[in-house]
Formats: sequence, C-alpha cells, structure tokens
Amino acid sequence: MSAVMWVNHPHRNQAAVWWAVAFGVLLAVRWPAVSVVEFGAVLGVAAAIDVLEYRLPNALLAMACIAAISGAHDVRGILGVVVGAAVAGLPMLFVRLARGVGMGDVKAAAVIGAQLGVRSFTAPAVAVAVAALLAAGAGALMHRQRLALGPCLWIGWCAAQAAVEMGWR
Repeated sequence: MSAVMWVNHPHRNQAAVWWAVAFGVLLAVRWPAVSVVEFGAVLGVAAAIDVLEYRLPNALLAMACIAAISGAHDVRGILGVVVGAAVAGLPMLFVRLARGVGMGDVKAAAVIGAQLGVRSFTAPAVAVAVAALLAAGAGALMHRQRLALGPCLWIGWCAAQAAVEMGWR
C-alpha cells in the first residue's frame, strides 16, 4: 500500500479527526477558547465540502457538536446549548419543510446555535440571519436558485462569534 493510499483512506482520516476532536475537548476543559477554534475549523471543513459536494457530512457535524458541547461547563451553559440549538435550528427546519434547504443545513444551524448559545442567547439568531442574508445576496448576484449554504452558515457563525467576543450579548 502506497503512502498516498494510506493517507487518503477515509477511515484513517476520520479516525484522525475524531482523535483531534477528543484531544481538543480535553484541552477545552482547561482553555475554553480551544473549543471555539476547534469548532470553527471543523465547521469550515464541512463548509468546504458543501461547496464541492452539496452536502454537509454528518461525521463533521457530530464532531462540531461535541466541540460545541465541550464549551458548556455549568447549568447555564447546558441550557444555552439547548436554547441556542432550538433558536437556530427550528427556523431552518421550517425552511426545510418548504424544501428550501437540505437537512444538513438544518443540523449545521442547530450545531452553530448550540455553540453560540453557551455564551449568548441572541447570537444563534444573528448567525442564521447573517447566513440567510448572505445566501440571498449570493444567489441574486450569481443568478442561482441552488447554492451551498454551508459557507454562509460558517460566515454567519464567524460574525456572531466575533460579536460575542467583542462583548455583545
């Protein structure tokens, strides 16, 4: 087996990412900022895959979810995870029922809401609103009705996370 085949084997890549996430969760107990960086990296990879394949891989969304939950260290944090996932995920679910987005986009929005909800109850709604406006603008500029929503969700998460880091609640 060549080195390229060994590296490109999907199970080895997935196992390596799972180990990295597990290590990041352990580090996040001591340094909470690690879970934010880890979350953003995993979500960014999922968004890149969405651009290429029009799908958000469940394995990456599960890893991002684990990174999001690792940021909750108390009862308020756990409540924030649940409320944030509902605030961001339910509107996307309604859009899904109208056949506007895929189920991966709904799951990604819920995971984004869970991560942002740990620190702010309003940031998940802002992330989804930014993503929706960005997707509408991109669709209008490119004259397309179908486009990958993953990158828009990632940018929305970045905007909401930056706002939270600057003290916005």
